[in-house]
Amino acid sequence: MKCYVNALKIDKDNIQILRDLATLQVQLRDLEGFRDTRYRLAVLRPSQRSHWLAYAVALHLQGELPLAIKVMEECRKLAHPEKREDCDVEYGEYILYQLELMMEAGSFPEAIEHSLRYESYVFDNVSLLENRVKAYLASGKKKEANEVLFTLLDRNAENWKYYQDLSFPTDSAENLLEFCKEMQKSKPSARTPKKIPLTLTQGDEFRILVRSYLTQGLQKGLPALFNDIKLLYKEPSKASIIEEEVFKILDMEKSRSSQVSPQTSSDEDLPASTLLWTYYFLAQHSDQKRDYIKALEYVDLAIEHTPTLVESYSFKAKIYKHMNRLVEAADCMDEAQSLDTSDRFINYKTGKYLLRANLVDRAETILAKFTRVCEL
Repeated sequence: MKCYVNALKIDKDNIQILRDLATLQVQLRDLEGFRDTRYRLAVLRPSQRSHWLAYAVALHLQGELPLAIKVMEECRKLAHPEKREDCDVEYGEYILYQLELMMEAGSFPEAIEHSLRYESYVFDNVSLLENRVKAYLASGKKKEANEVLFTLLDRNAENWKYYQDLSFPTDSAENLLEFCKEMQKSKPSARTPKKIPLTLTQGDEFRILVRSYLTQGLQKGLPALFNDIKLLYKEPSKASIIEEEVFKILDMEKSRSSQVSPQTSSDEDLPASTLLWTYYFLAQHSDQKRDYIKALEYVDLAIEHTPTLVESYSFKAKIYKHMNRLVEAADCMDEAQSLDTSDRFINYKTGKYLLRANLVDRAETILAKFTRVCEL
């Protein structure tokens, strides 16, 4: 820092030294000095937008939001295209950053007006609409916020935050439940409208919904199905219902697999892998209940059903880890790695499990598979 300051005493308008000094100041969190240096650069090169943008960022870091908004407005004017067709992504980002500054400054009416005026210039339309929703909600304009949220949900029905931000005139839970049912009809492939009602219902209504949700997930073979509904286990009554329904599915799949033969199978039959994923789900379910013996039984059934499924071996390793049987956990993870040697994530997990079991030599061998030797 002292060297740069002394260099500027010799040549106070040296652009390169000032830029290097600004970089050092922001790394050392000398925000006031960073702001002053960036201002000097902007004054020396007023036609370069990058210097004014950096000055606005410096003001933002210092909390001088009104001045930062003014600087970004001048920066936007410098970049404003003569024709709408000449607009580029960079100009749209200027508008979004100015909108963010207005939101942080609490200037919500100005933010709404800004987002409406320059909407056609912004390429990242989702970010613009999301900020507009925040501004509407902060201004108490719930009806206008809902209209924008409907547009966002039409683009992405999986975003949970959009559902949370919706406002209803009466009982929010009941209205949200009805809205989710409508979304299920208009977006049948979306999972979030089916998942949200699971958090809003109880008893028999929950049982019907979770049975359908579990059946669809197991038929599709979703490895993350358990993690998807794991939050429901905070309510013991719901955890019991889930257990009952999964066992019903298991009994049905066992019965079906014993009755169906190659001669009687048809295209309408459920996937044969449904039984496999039911075993896998029950292993996760038992592990969550800390019934590790049962969890091992179910994961072994999954391995017996399909010996080449990597997920079964990796989860068996996780069960052993929970039982504090670290060497056996490492061996299981090593077996999983042998089934797919090109998977970098499995390689990393195997190395981690081997190190946890203090098997350092084997861990080095595994980790060396996806590391490069540095040539000096």
